[in-house]
Amino acid sequence: MIVKKSYFLFLLIFATIFTIGCKGGDVTEELEEIDSLLIHDKVDSALHQLTNIPLKTIHNQADSAYYFLLLTEAEYRTSGPNPSDSTSINYCVEYYKNGSDDEKMARSYYYKGVNTYSSLEPQKAILFLKQAEIEAEKTQNILLKHKIYEKIAYYNGLSYEKELSLRYAQKALRMAKILNDKEREAIALIYMSSSYSF
Repeated sequence: MIVKKSYFLFLLIFATIFTIGCKGGDVTEELEEIDSLLIHDKVDSALHQLTNIPLKTIHNQADSAYYFLLLTEAEYRTSGPNPSDSTSINYCVEYYKNGSDDEKMARSYYYKGVNTYSSLEPQKAILFLKQAEIEAEKTQNILLKHKIYEKIAYYNGLSYEKELSLRYAQKALRMAKILNDKEREAIALIYMSSSYSF
């Protein structure tokens, strides 16, 4: 009887340790699920899940960079640019410079660019977006390329850089057509027509 109790206690302790250990290892999977929510425009759900991840469960730089990238994106998509919080996105840029993930590097530069633009530094912002473009070109992510081209077209339009705005609006239009997204096509056409009007 004592052996059975000891065996049961051992199994209980082992199961508890295993569950705790697995929970920490599941952070990457949880971040991937949150990324999927962002891709499917479930931004509020993504932000809610992100805020419920205890930071003490993030044990490595890869997960930290991924977490901060997703948090920056979710906050941007719910509240707009946050130029006062450059630490998180700078961490992402520095981490992904190692070449481990071109797509996340492009996304990091994209959010660094939009946050910098809102700090009233348009030239710097466009340079970060150009870096995002370079990294995105290494990927097959059409939606990411579109987002970058569209933002470069928009910012160049605001800066009265007619030719650059037109060139990037045309690129955004090509990506929108591949995506078969009429709304994105319309926005690109608006940017193209705007570049002729000033």
